[in-house]
Amino acid sequence: MDSDQIFIPRPDVHKRFDSVLTRGDEEGLQLIWLFGETGQGKTWFLKHYLDQVHENTLVSYAQCSSPLGNQSTNVLKPHQPLKDIFEDLLANQASSKRKLNLVKNISLTVLAIIPIVGDLAYGVKEIRRDLNEFKSGKREVDFSNFVKEYFNDLRTIAEETPILLVIDDVQWSDIPTIEALHKFFSEAEYRSARITMVLSARRDEIEASTELLSLYTQYSQEAFCAEVTLPPFNPDQISDYYHSRFPQSPSQPDLLLWLEKKTGGNPFFLQSYIQHLLVEDILDPRGNITGDLEGYRGLPAEIRLVSSWLMKSLSDEDLNLLLTASVLGFKFSLHELMHLTQRSSLELIRGLRRIHTKHGIVEAVGFKLINGKESTVYHFTQHAIHTALYNELTAEEREALHRMTAHYLNDLRLARGGDEDAQNSIASALMLHSRLGHEPELEYQSILMKAQH
Repeated sequence: MDSDQIFIPRPDVHKRFDSVLTRGDEEGLQLIWLFGETGQGKTWFLKHYLDQVHENTLVSYAQCSSPLGNQSTNVLKPHQPLKDIFEDLLANQASSKRKLNLVKNISLTVLAIIPIVGDLAYGVKEIRRDLNEFKSGKREVDFSNFVKEYFNDLRTIAEETPILLVIDDVQWSDIPTIEALHKFFSEAEYRSARITMVLSARRDEIEASTELLSLYTQYSQEAFCAEVTLPPFNPDQISDYYHSRFPQSPSQPDLLLWLEKKTGGNPFFLQSYIQHLLVEDILDPRGNITGDLEGYRGLPAEIRLVSSWLMKSLSDEDLNLLLTASVLGFKFSLHELMHLTQRSSLELIRGLRRIHTKHGIVEAVGFKLINGKESTVYHFTQHAIHTALYNELTAEEREALHRMTAHYLNDLRLARGGDEDAQNSIASALMLHSRLGHEPELEYQSILMKAQH
């Protein structure tokens, strides 16, 4: 099956959405913040969900467009997502009669500002006359009331049928739209409206926008607001995706584990890696391994681009912390990172927690003996991100950091000479960092230690 046609269900997220939609039908206005990292499948999930619920709910989807280049969202057309929502709301109605019934509930102010609605409105005699008068200049429309009349129209339509509205990539919303949403969520007259609105974005993008952060902060604790995070694929979902892509492929658990480690369950990364393996003849067209998978060191261009873009979204402090951690490997310890950064454990724990919350790049995996000391252990959530960070360092930076780590581990080796478990846990790491830090004497010591333990 073509990769663009594959949809892997997200039952837990689907259930959360169903619950909010039911509550909206019974209690009125609901807001869902949908968070997920780049490539996690937010748009794909939302479009499939709208398709599944449109029988009993009026649905509409609008995707915000980013401004060209480095321009501010101030240059975007005002209220564009709101206009797109009404256009899509009508386009989703298969019945012309139902479209016209919806149009009858829309004020002239809204009709005049949304072209497709106006075109449909010509099918209603009274509205056609009003529009003709407006276009000929015989009738004035007060566009300053657009926002109020817009949401009044939605509320009127929702009296007959519940409405589900989605604004995807909301970080690219123009400021007038965000101000309109503030008004909509704050005014008591709309609280009983059977309208559920979904605002979708990466969490760090919300936090980077003053206007959106204000919107999120003000309403995230309200009873009508829900927060949903789209998780990466779990191993079963990765398997389902692969076998949907290659229905005739045999069971290949090692390949699926390799894909899980490389992609962290990110659907976009999963798709990119599979396509790259096909191009490099590691996989045949039926999904069977035919090349040297373990020797493959490629990084798909799409992932390289996303990784570069993600690094640009990090603050200098967080980026430097992750660059340093990348030298320690895909999995790294807090005690080694403390030595390399000369920062306290509390400061690092808070910094790594912040990075996890905002970007999902690293996560804690437990507390255990690692490389000579008991310590909190972290890992990068995707091998591609770890590789991109490590490659971002210059050769001199990598060598210096590996050398610092080697000397630190050697000091631990000497300090804990009588602890066989500690010695055993240090040996491999000391050998690796000594070699990459060009410390032949320490590398020789690590080889002897590895042989002894």
